[in-house]
Amino acid sequence: AVYAGWMMKAPDAAERRLVGAVHTLIPMVHVADVEASLAFYALLGFEAVGVMREAGGAAFWARARSGQGEIM
Repeated sequence: AVYAGWMMKAPDAAERRLVGAVHTLIPMVHVADVEASLAFYALLGFEAVGVMREAGGAAFWARARSGQGEIM
């Protein structure tokens, strides 16, 4: 196949295995305040589905979902 002037070859068996290996990809968003970020993303329709907290109760990691989209 030709794409934008470049010749592209069909993937070999090893490349096909690698391409098929990823089923889900969840981006990680680095934030200063996890709780404030969860509140912001809730306004966009996200729901927290996992929150990890320090012993004092402060959230240090979270995963949120909106439909099939997720962020950490």
